[in-house]
Amino acid sequence: MLRFLGWIFTFVFLGAVTAGLAFWVYISMPLNSAVGEVTIEVPPGPFSKVLDRLEETGLIKNKRMASRVAQFLGYTKTVKVGEYRVSGSNSLSEVYKTLASGKSVLYTVTIPEGKNLFEVADIFESAGFGPAKDFVKIFTDPSVATELTGFNVNTLEGYLFPETYTLSKFESKKAIVKSMVIQAQNAFKELSESARPPLNLDRQQIFTLASMIEKETGAPEERPTIASVFINRLKKKMRLQSDPTIIYGIWIQTGEPLRNIKKSHLSLPSPYNTYYVKGLPKGPIASPGKESLRAVFEPATTDYLYFVSRNDGTHEFTSTYAEHDKAVHKYQRTRANRVGKSWRDRK
Repeated sequence: MLRFLGWIFTFVFLGAVTAGLAFWVYISMPLNSAVGEVTIEVPPGPFSKVLDRLEETGLIKNKRMASRVAQFLGYTKTVKVGEYRVSGSNSLSEVYKTLASGKSVLYTVTIPEGKNLFEVADIFESAGFGPAKDFVKIFTDPSVATELTGFNVNTLEGYLFPETYTLSKFESKKAIVKSMVIQAQNAFKELSESARPPLNLDRQQIFTLASMIEKETGAPEERPTIASVFINRLKKKMRLQSDPTIIYGIWIQTGEPLRNIKKSHLSLPSPYNTYYVKGLPKGPIASPGKESLRAVFEPATTDYLYFVSRNDGTHEFTSTYAEHDKAVHKYQRTRANRVGKSWRDRK
């Protein structure tokens, strides 16, 4: 009897060892070497959605067994929402470990200087972060703008700092926007600690003026000089007469960019049209970079009141209207001299 029980124990023991080895082999061997690197999304919801995705990509063939493995290893409650890259050469345990790491796939999104909120929203849509209209809704929500900037503003125009961001597509849109505003605030804080802005401009006015400088600048070295022109005109209570403010005002009203400015546009009533209003426009017209903000804090010392494009990315700066008129005639009214590259094409 004892000998019989011994045989049974031995049989059970060997069976358990065999089953354990089989289980260990199952969770440790490559899932499917024929499947290369794939992206697995872990959405909010039950673990079964993860199993569905693993099956769709060909990584697993038996969802029931894969589910039991996850339960045994404790992964059904620990995988984190995100987007992960795994491979068929990974084992099942390695895949689950990756999905529980929280290290979601990251993407780089570059916001160039001088883009307005509509253009920034389009960049995020093109990068796969969701519809542009959803970003515009956040950018133009007064409560969100006030919350993120810390003072009373109607939109986040001007505070969507131009930078290259490393982001997960599962990060909330508001969190993405918050990081942009923080970058803008940090740049402002750094500059304000070492210099005082002219004319006692407040923060909103500084970002507004910097956005105009950004839009007018083709040659980076001209930023401080362009800033001096606007500041000199403000001191003399002259209208700033900046074409980009006209374009932005019409864009805000119509939702469409203006391709060509006509003489009739100069007198259009708009709080952004600096041919129409005195002083600065209602608010920023684009996202200024750090150097345009610096130009407000550290403008060049000049007596210039005018500038006109030389059609090569640079400007002719003048102090009197007579000098300006000559420059306009030379560079703009003379058709032959208008042949050249826009500042947008400047290398």
